[in-house]
Amino acid sequence: MKVMVIAILICVAGMQDHATAGKLTSSKAYKYFTNGIAAIAVFCASCSQAPQPSIDTHVPSAIQQHDTQIVSHTMSIESANTPQLTVEPVVAAIEIPNLTNISDIIPDIEPTYTTIMLDNEVPIILTFDDGPDTRKGNVNGTRHVLDVLEDVDFNSVFFIQTHVQNKSGSYYRAMDKEVGQPLVERMHDEQHVIAVHTGMDAWGAHLMAYNHVKREKSGKLGADLERSKDFIYELTGEYPKFVRPPFGVHDKNVRQRYAKHDLKMILWDVDSRDTRRGYERADIEKHLRSKVDELAKAGNELVILFHDIDVQTHTADNLITYIKAIEQAISSNKLVAKFKLSRQEIEDLLED
Repeated sequence: MKVMVIAILICVAGMQDHATAGKLTSSKAYKYFTNGIAAIAVFCASCSQAPQPSIDTHVPSAIQQHDTQIVSHTMSIESANTPQLTVEPVVAAIEIPNLTNISDIIPDIEPTYTTIMLDNEVPIILTFDDGPDTRKGNVNGTRHVLDVLEDVDFNSVFFIQTHVQNKSGSYYRAMDKEVGQPLVERMHDEQHVIAVHTGMDAWGAHLMAYNHVKREKSGKLGADLERSKDFIYELTGEYPKFVRPPFGVHDKNVRQRYAKHDLKMILWDVDSRDTRRGYERADIEKHLRSKVDELAKAGNELVILFHDIDVQTHTADNLITYIKAIEQAISSNKLVAKFKLSRQEIEDLLED
């Protein structure tokens, strides 16, 4: 290689000297060019007669101890016309990880979800308070509501009472093992959101006399919330994220208490008035249409309040009728009511 480079440099230098002196003629340029070609030819001939390079495949023992690929070359080139050239050994170690599955090269990444709504869609979140109903048979309101939601493939939010007792001291909501607990498990299995309503372990948990403002003043609200959260976790394997105070009664101290227990307060945009005395199905329909029509123009999601244990107005029996009333009120504004929301989508909307 050195010979070839020297020959080329001689040719170029000679041509440059003559060019500088203004004496580089075509015949002289041709002479230098042919001399250079001849020098290169001599070099190539000497290379063809040289012995083949020897490759030393010896791997140092220190490197053998590692799980690596080794490249080690020792090359010696000899020529009668050139001094012996020796290339020192070059060792390159390339780490090759031992990969047994795809997770070794792709890290665990929590999936993210994005709720995408069309411009003309209004998300409708149906919520149900006070359950689960623990009456047996076809009169069970919570079971009927779940049946309807299953038929129409809607997910919703259930704000449940966990430890409330009747006057005889027996649990008659979520803590009821025969009816209540299986209904809470069904809510979870069918992808509904389960949230806290009351956690007071006594009779009267939903009475105004024991609202969350008063429970906080007495220093007992925190224990109520943790009791309810733990119960829901034991049944579902997930802690609830949301809470709704009975009657919607709250203040700054209550909200701060919720935050300390990692719960976000959720109220409602539209009260269906399904527990109001004297209200029949037609009255509730009319009220829903009016209120939803008023709020739909803003295009934001609407949280609708119902009750799944009400005996007087039979919300469960009329739920389809009420859903249609909401849908008609939305469509009258040339919008589309979006009832079909996944549990994740509902949670995303409520957390915004």
